[in-house]
Amino acid sequence: MKSRSFNSVMPKYNEKWAAKVLGMNVNPNSGPDLIDSEKAVEVKFKMFYTDERYFDKCWRVLGHQVDYDKKHSEIYWSFGFYTLDREVKEIRKSDIPKLESFVLNRELYLVEWDWIKQFPKYHHQGKTAISEWNHFLLYPRMNRKFPKIISSEKVEGELFILLLVLILQNLILKEKFNLWTIVLSDYETFINQFLPIFISDEQNVQMRSCSKDLCEQHR
Repeated sequence: MKSRSFNSVMPKYNEKWAAKVLGMNVNPNSGPDLIDSEKAVEVKFKMFYTDERYFDKCWRVLGHQVDYDKKHSEIYWSFGFYTLDREVKEIRKSDIPKLESFVLNRELYLVEWDWIKQFPKYHHQGKTAISEWNHFLLYPRMNRKFPKIISSEKVEGELFILLLVLILQNLILKEKFNLWTIVLSDYETFINQFLPIFISDEQNVQMRSCSKDLCEQHR
């Protein structure tokens, strides 16, 4: 399958998974990807290759999506990564209904809405034989500007990392998203081998401190 075709269908599977994890619903209309009676979440995922091929720790956001907060008083970004068990070029059109079964793991980072406003907007305009575009894009990056890690949750065997720009009361936010803490049996493996791929040394130290304390509290 060509990357363009794959990228047109895979977001639906990522959004459905995120909705399940966060206890929300996929929005059938225009606007943020996930909604419920109180809040909204815009979902952005990027594929992660285990060999770090073509991997840049950033996402693409359309300029008009930044204004979703004008219609939703409580709204968050959820930025994520996912890994497949095969190359995109090996996926056939007939495989589309079973794309979810190809996903090895996902990481989801929940971030407050205004965090993205530190990044500049870039104007993109162009035209091909089959399409034309004229819009603004933002590229929020997972670097030292990324929020402090507050806590982590293991969901269906995968690690869900909860991040906030401002330090909110964990219990309040967890209640809103119906999140429950589960002891990470593979905590040391994750901290020492996997997490450093994504975050800075400083954030790694924060993760060690916050997550370990949280796990101990719930043993």
